[in-house]
Amino acid sequence: MIKEQISLRKVRPDDSDLVLQWRNHPETRKHSFQRDLVSAEEHRRWFSKKLKDPKTAIYIVQDAQGRPVGQVRIDRAPDHWGEVSISISHRAKGKGIGTEALKKTVSRCRQHSDLKGLVAHIMPDNTPSMLAFLKAGFVLKKIEQVRKNPCCRLESLCRKDPTTGARRPQLIKKEGVGYV
Repeated sequence: MIKEQISLRKVRPDDSDLVLQWRNHPETRKHSFQRDLVSAEEHRRWFSKKLKDPKTAIYIVQDAQGRPVGQVRIDRAPDHWGEVSISISHRAKGKGIGTEALKKTVSRCRQHSDLKGLVAHIMPDNTPSMLAFLKAGFVLKKIEQVRKNPCCRLESLCRKDPTTGARRPQLIKKEGVGYV
C-alpha cells in the first residue's frame, strides 16, 4: 500500500545519471529485453536522443517530498499507441508507487494526448510489474513475441472505443493464462 502521494514531472537533462542507475540495477535488468549493463556513454547518447524525440515522453516519478523514485517513458508508435515502460528505484519498490505512477500516466494521456491507448510488453515472470499494470487498469490482451521473447501484452485505452464506448480493452479469454 502506498503511504504517500506521488507526482510526475518531465525529465530533465540532469536526470540522466539517475535514470541510468535505475536501468542498470540487477532487478531491472533481470526483466528487461536488454539485460546487459549499459555504459555511461551509450546511455548518454540514448538519453540525449530520447530528450529530442517528439515521439517520446519521459517523466520522473517523485515522492511527496519531491525526491525522484522512478521513471515512466512513453514511445509513440505509428499506429497511435504509446509503448509504456517504467522503472522504480529499488528502495521504493513494494509501496504501490509503480501502480500510482501508471494511473497518473494513463490519466495524463487521456487529458493531453491523441493516443488511442498505452501498451506494455512484460515478461511473464515479472509478477510485480504485471500486478502494477493490472492494478492500474491495464488489461492482458495476448501473449506475443517481442525481440524473440514471449511477452504479455497489456493495454489501457486513452480514448473511448468507438464500438463499445469503453475505456478498457476487453479481457482475453484463454486457458492457461494466469493473469486474466
